Amino acid sequence: MPLKSARLLPSCYETIARGDLVEFFPEDFEIDLNGKTVAWEALVLIPFADEALFLKKEHEMFSTGRGNLTEEERLRNNSSFIFFSYKFDQ
Repeated sequence: MPLKSARLLPSCYETIARGDLVEFFPEDFEIDLNGKTVAWEALVLIPFADEALFLKKEHEMFSTGRGNLTEEERLRNNSSFIFFSYKFDQ
């Protein structure tokens, strides 16, 4: 994602986005119009993320105590699923 969008992340993630992972959050990037006529329809050309590196930096951040999420951020990032089971007797 563009670095300008990093403010959408919790502040602890923004810190590593502006630090060790800055190459994956470019300030300027090219777009490919790919036959489109307006920029908002274009493909954004940014580097592919190195998942292993992201997970490593996230682990380092939380293990050193630099990664503190607010309660709201914890709730927002929680995945909850409700499972219903029905039994139909015939």
